[in-house]
Amino acid sequence: MSLFHPRVINKRIEGKNVIPDEHNRILSAWIQSLKDGVFDRETSNDSEFIQRIMVEVLGYTGSSQGSHWTLQKNQPIASGNVDIALGSFSNEKESILAPFELKGAKTQDLDAIMPGRNKSPVQQAWEYAMDAKGAQWVLVSNYRVIRLYAVGYGRKDYELFNIEELLDPGQYARFILLLSAQNLLGGLSLELLKESESKEKEITKDFYKDYKDIRLRMINMLIKDNSEIDKDRIVECSQKILDRILFVAFSEDRGLLPKKTIKSCYDDRGKWNPQPAWSNFKALFNAIDRGNSDLKIPGYNGGLFAPDDVLDSLVVCDEICNGFKKISSHDFDSDVSVNILGHIFEQSISDIEDIKSSIEGSTVLYANGRDKRKTDGVFYTPSYVTHYIVENVLGDWLEDRKKEIGFDDLPELSEKDYQSVRVISRGKRKNVVVSNAKIKNHVKAWESYKEILCNIKILDPACGSGAFLNEVFDYLNKEGGVINNELTILYGNQAQLFRWDTHILSSNIYGVDINPESVEITKLSLWLKTANRGEKLTYLDDNIKCGNSLVNESLENNDRAFDWGKNFPGVISNGGFDIVLGNPPWGAEIPQKHLEQIKNNHQEIIVRMIDSYMFFLSQGLRVTKTGGYNGWVVPDSLLYQSGNQKLRELVVQQCQLKVLVNMGDVFEDVSRPCCIAVYKKSDAVPEGNICVADISSDTDKRKLFGSDVFVECPSNIYADLPDHIWATKNLNGYKILSKYKTCLKDCLDLDGIQRGVSPDLKEAFVVDETVCSSHFFESEYVKPTVTGGVDVKRYCIPTPGKRVLYIGRDVTEEMIPNIVNFVRKFKDKITCKEVSQGKHHFFALHRARKESIFSKDNKIIGVITSDRIITSVDTIGLYPTDGLYVMSAKDGISPHYITAVLNSSLATFFYRLLSGEVGRTLSQIKPTVLAKIPFLLISEKEQEKFIERVEFLHAKNFELYRMTAKIYGLLRADFGIDKLGRSLEKWYLMEFDSFVQELGNKGVNLTLNKRSEWFDYFEERKMAAYSLARDVDSVDNEVEQLVHNLYGLSIDDIGDSSIS
Repeated sequence: MSLFHPRVINKRIEGKNVIPDEHNRILSAWIQSLKDGVFDRETSNDSEFIQRIMVEVLGYTGSSQGSHWTLQKNQPIASGNVDIALGSFSNEKESILAPFELKGAKTQDLDAIMPGRNKSPVQQAWEYAMDAKGAQWVLVSNYRVIRLYAVGYGRKDYELFNIEELLDPGQYARFILLLSAQNLLGGLSLELLKESESKEKEITKDFYKDYKDIRLRMINMLIKDNSEIDKDRIVECSQKILDRILFVAFSEDRGLLPKKTIKSCYDDRGKWNPQPAWSNFKALFNAIDRGNSDLKIPGYNGGLFAPDDVLDSLVVCDEICNGFKKISSHDFDSDVSVNILGHIFEQSISDIEDIKSSIEGSTVLYANGRDKRKTDGVFYTPSYVTHYIVENVLGDWLEDRKKEIGFDDLPELSEKDYQSVRVISRGKRKNVVVSNAKIKNHVKAWESYKEILCNIKILDPACGSGAFLNEVFDYLNKEGGVINNELTILYGNQAQLFRWDTHILSSNIYGVDINPESVEITKLSLWLKTANRGEKLTYLDDNIKCGNSLVNESLENNDRAFDWGKNFPGVISNGGFDIVLGNPPWGAEIPQKHLEQIKNNHQEIIVRMIDSYMFFLSQGLRVTKTGGYNGWVVPDSLLYQSGNQKLRELVVQQCQLKVLVNMGDVFEDVSRPCCIAVYKKSDAVPEGNICVADISSDTDKRKLFGSDVFVECPSNIYADLPDHIWATKNLNGYKILSKYKTCLKDCLDLDGIQRGVSPDLKEAFVVDETVCSSHFFESEYVKPTVTGGVDVKRYCIPTPGKRVLYIGRDVTEEMIPNIVNFVRKFKDKITCKEVSQGKHHFFALHRARKESIFSKDNKIIGVITSDRIITSVDTIGLYPTDGLYVMSAKDGISPHYITAVLNSSLATFFYRLLSGEVGRTLSQIKPTVLAKIPFLLISEKEQEKFIERVEFLHAKNFELYRMTAKIYGLLRADFGIDKLGRSLEKWYLMEFDSFVQELGNKGVNLTLNKRSEWFDYFEERKMAAYSLARDVDSVDNEVEQLVHNLYGLSIDDIGDSSIS
């Protein structure tokens, strides 16, 4: 498929129909030389190609043309030399934008494996691009054609320029527009590529608007006119009708059916004996199924157009059928590509679930929908994600097989070897191919490889619209073409015409989905890709099936339980699938009736919280053959969350990790970051390296295709990490992490780390002292509290004025009548399910926790909602709420020592490594992760230097707080300012004029007398506060250095500037 959208290119070259005389002369001479066979050899003609085509026509400059040049011949890249490098070059530096590989004109197929090289020219060029940091384009030519690929857009799509067609003004204009030095190196070509992406999205959106509109209208009308038929069945029939119409519209524009078939079907309803248009369409569907020579329609069959009693019995009005014409009015030849249809299908699947939900209580559907994401635009898996996973899963699996066959050891073939191939033309051995031993070795290898490709089994267990299976088809079909080409040459140019397209559909790819519409759409997408005029569509019912991949035992009718052994007996009995891949459902609601069965079937991966994708990864591994590969795009929580620890352990036990990429946010309007994981199921001890990358913070996710973003790590790198985290960045930090054998949990008493109390409604249970006294609350149940980061600072908990009503579930109304009367005023606002279910009184806390947790002396309190660890020692017996966590040191460990380490940048560094959640919105310090950070158990004597300094910090921070509180009190008394705000928090670091300006921003304008009065007071207090703050900073830095020395690490060792 072309890289650039025709509309974008045509707009730019419109009216440009003049070829400069000099260029005309050069191109005419080149074309004649091609006809004369002058350029059949690669190396002897590269200089001529560079001078005539690259320099004189396209405007590139060589090193002889100045101090800076744009074309370098035989440029070293990694361990090789590319024929041409395009970019920016000087004696001081080089920047390669596009490696360019040249072959002779006798090289007819640029995808064919080069003799003795085990790679094609295209593969070789891409290898150079992967090793050239910053490369954006890849070019390959055989002097007849030039292919332009874009890095990050896969190896399947390219722009093709046929040099023999460049005397056509339109083709010449396109050639100059995209390949000239000015445009390719200057950025216009990249701009046009981005514009093509935007155009494709625009076309997708416009087409989907019509598609969605007709589907909604059709469902509404069919429900109204066919009330005796189940609504879900109506939805299924509507989708099938629309699938058929799409196939017809696509086929009439691609020459598979007569032009304007849909328009003719609607318009020609019988002048003398009119009939409903639906009768014509049913006849059309029957003709496509069986064939009709009078209508010049071949039979395509395949199941899409097979008789369907319910569909055929529907009453379908002419208004619906008229809508089919709008679908067919789109240009399926150049505008609505198979790729765009893939996006349409993926969004279509997403909308079907909303439609089914909508019709449960109503017969009317509305186009605005319930989900803003789905209303505003089409949502689909980016094609570069499917490209990457298929290339790295299927490509690596095939490379493994090639190594097993012995491709690396094949002898290099010479011209003499090829000349030894001879086809016997007569006698008993007529048509037998004879050759020398070298050729026979190659034939044996390629025939073995053909056998492997013929028998590969690939599964997507949640195939949706078929995006991954379509990508797999393209890859296999291209690889099959390479095999055919190689065997043709090796068999003396006897054409090898093995039909890979139909074979792949019927024998290589498999899909399962719980949604019947998804299954039909997957089939349709594959049929559109492979349909040929006059050939029946491949039967897909044995390979693409409707079922619940996670439920193997039926609990009730229509629950779509899926028995893998019964549905794919040949595959499962042979050990399973060679490859399992896809984008399984994330966060899907699993019906309660199935949840217990699924959990029982996958107990080995459950820690606590579950997500639907976890079960698909577990099931995928079960149906994978030993030596097979899995490749997934799933939430990034797979990499680091403790809830996925057992799943990670299972994968590491049974597999060798191959690729891990933290992608960050990839899906439009979906705020859940994702990752890519590729691994190989293996009984052997893991060996080799894992390719690891983290592009979560990059806006250009196509960096995925550049080798410079990857780091190669040894296979055992994750073995010693807590929770078997799969780290994708700061790998040196993880090596540090694995050095320590004790953790925070080892320093705490048996209660560990607990969250504070949880009220059902904060305003009902957290009050100030005046409310307590005015309502005569029962004092035994009123406790001092703090509620979050506003109350707890590093090394300081200011005197709280808040109180929490500490009411456990065992407290009765008679024990606390005054508190009950107060809380009753808020009863209607308390929405807790446990209250409505009678599990606890409305006046009790949702979670009171054990009182013994809070009554301990010198416990440690920390802030939960924070991107770094903030803790302080509590000396007054607080009962914090659940925005905070609580812990107490065990005997022999000082809480001041624990606080010193926790408040250090090193502890936050360790936490971020373990959590993987650095810099996220609403980041949280999770107690389960915090408990695992490395903590050194040192003697009481060694702790003293920490205790002394932390006690100093607590005292001085409290003193500083009291000064600030006094300033705040005066400002409130004098000017009625309710809150200081962040701008005045550190007032002691401000000049007086800045202080006055900030007051002005809050609506306070000081009179001359007030200004003079405040100046004297401010300057006096500022000096004292500044002196305190300086002392605090100095000792804080001492503690920081003590912690680093204790762990034997420096700031440079941890290398995390975000926490310094």
